Amino acid sequence: MAVLELERLDWSGYRCGCGESAEHLKETFRGLLADPPEGEVPGRHLENHLEVSGLLFQAAPEAVPVILAALAGELPSRTRGYLLSVLETMVAGESHRSEVEAGRPGLGDACLERARAGLWLYYREAVYGETETALGILEFVEDDAERLEHFRRAVRPRLEKQRRRGRPTV
Repeated sequence: MAVLELERLDWSGYRCGCGESAEHLKETFRGLLADPPEGEVPGRHLENHLEVSGLLFQAAPEAVPVILAALAGELPSRTRGYLLSVLETMVAGESHRSEVEAGRPGLGDACLERARAGLWLYYREAVYGETETALGILEFVEDDAERLEHFRRAVRPRLEKQRRRGRPTV
């Protein structure tokens, strides 16, 4: 599904953090979704393309549905963890100064709005997977504070266990 979503867009029409069009992100995502070799850092090529230190570029909101489609499927845990961490950064992000100057001040809001479509993916992840990162995303996308607190209490033992094991964060 993620590849279909990836192919849906003409990425050349979006600005990337490297200053070029985002067309090359198609291959970057394909490589990431194809399960990179064990020694390779998942998604290292996304760095400085969708965001830099939480400052977003035009391609970022377009990447959110691709990430959601990937998370809805089977992924190696390190790839899943990496995509969740990228998504967490994007939902908390804001437009890079160059994007504001180009008339795109609302990239953070656009990422947040698109990420809300994956609400139950994050809850599933909080219960069965990368608990801390999923809860971080939910802090931004969940409008129902009571439900979020209920799930937070329910997954607290899992989160504490993951922290004790020193589960690597992405």
